[in-house]
Amino acid sequence: MTANSKSWLFRMLLKTSSLIMTGLVLADLGCSTSSRADSKGSGSSNQAQSGRKKNADSTLHRAGQEASASEASEDKTVLAVSRAIRRNHLVSKPDQCIAYQFDGSSLKDAFVVDVREDHSHSECGGDPQTSPRLFTVRVSKKTGKMSTDANSPAGEFHSLPK
Repeated sequence: MTANSKSWLFRMLLKTSSLIMTGLVLADLGCSTSSRADSKGSGSSNQAQSGRKKNADSTLHRAGQEASASEASEDKTVLAVSRAIRRNHLVSKPDQCIAYQFDGSSLKDAFVVDVREDHSHSECGGDPQTSPRLFTVRVSKKTGKMSTDANSPAGEFHSLPK
């Protein structure tokens, strides 16, 4: 599995988990497809049902926004990392031979991007079934400052200019 397909898979899992959470919230709110028209006191029942529907719609909207915000954060972070590693001459391979594996949840205060070789294109060489890690870049969620373990034999992170 290439790094690009892993990144795509991660995004799909994130969307799926958002949808599952939305379903759980809807179930918790008491939303269902069954009709409640036969219940006594239908006026107050309809008001309660309407209130639950509004809450459910709001929850769905927030879940969609969170998934979109997560994808936007990933896209912005990977683009910033790509620019920074080019500007700082950390890789010499062409863009199609580099893959980025994004992790937005393993560290509380930083996004983690593994920079990898991408052998899926014939001009990149190497075994197409592999995608060796070159180095990792951490991006602060608060400030956007970057650090990397590139060119560090001991794997220690050092500051990376944006």
